Amino acid sequence: MKFFNIFPLKSNLTENTYKNNIVTEKIVQNINQEILYESFISIDAVVFQIGAYNLDKGEINILVDNIIKAKELLSYDISSLKKYFSNSLIDNSSNDLRTVLEFRNDLLKQDTSNIFGELINNKRNELLNRMHKYNKMRLKKYANNDVEYREMIFRLRDNLLNGDNMYKKILLEKREFYKNKIDVPENEIEKMIISLSLGGYVIRIPKLAETVFKMYSHDKASKVKIWVKEIMKSVSDLESITKTKNLLEQKEILKEYLMDFITNNSKISENLLKVKSEITSEIAKNYEDLIKENIEQVNEIRKLIKLIDHISKGHINIKYSTTLTDKYIKFLLSESDKDKRELLKEFK
Repeated sequence: MKFFNIFPLKSNLTENTYKNNIVTEKIVQNINQEILYESFISIDAVVFQIGAYNLDKGEINILVDNIIKAKELLSYDISSLKKYFSNSLIDNSSNDLRTVLEFRNDLLKQDTSNIFGELINNKRNELLNRMHKYNKMRLKKYANNDVEYREMIFRLRDNLLNGDNMYKKILLEKREFYKNKIDVPENEIEKMIISLSLGGYVIRIPKLAETVFKMYSHDKASKVKIWVKEIMKSVSDLESITKTKNLLEQKEILKEYLMDFITNNSKISENLLKVKSEITSEIAKNYEDLIKENIEQVNEIRKLIKLIDHISKGHINIKYSTTLTDKYIKFLLSESDKDKRELLKEFK
């Protein structure tokens, strides 16, 4: 029998082979990006402005347009940075720079609470401290993230309207926006979707297939059906929870759920834990095998988490249906390449 040769997940995304100078360059790149997008008006200040003054979509777009314009001016002329940090230099600025600085000044005058200005100043001081650490840093214009920036601001607006925990949401959005982007190959995404949709986070798919193949008990079919149906219940729950969420929310939900299989199992149903234990008992015939299996399963989950973390566009579309469940059971019991192909058709 040929098992899922597309598994286990193999990805060079998880390899940490950077040398110190490359790591430093990545840190500097992130500081650069923060300078470009936050030295004029910080993300925290933008969110405050939206919430405090109930900005509509048009007003938010104007605010974002000015931030992007300031970023473009700064990326061409590092000397603009001093002017962003000192409004006293407005008179000596170019027309374009004077325009964005006056726009910001109008917002500062509007805010009698001074919170808007304090948030800008706090970010300014943070950036200055970090820039001092890398005092030989030269400002560079990295990949254009203007579209992603605008989308992020509007997601944060939605979070405000929904009454979400804004401290947490802003942290998540910043981490996602500033992290070093790595393109995930389509075939890796496909493997990840299949693994998530068939409960590979419970038991690795090829290991489950191999285990079922070696079973000779009289109640093999009924056992496998119980196992798969319980595993697929968790898939159904994940699909239901994530299908209406944006990508960032999907990623956080999935990573938190997967981490629970590694840490405390607090969110995992007793029935699923029982099934996992039964399958593991079939796999591991002694203590050494048990330790080895647990390590391999944890490694597989960590690879899934790494891949999920690196996805930066689209959605993570977990698939669930009774047809998928039935085809999975049929494949495991039939030892048939034909049934494997039929199962994989569900992901086309």
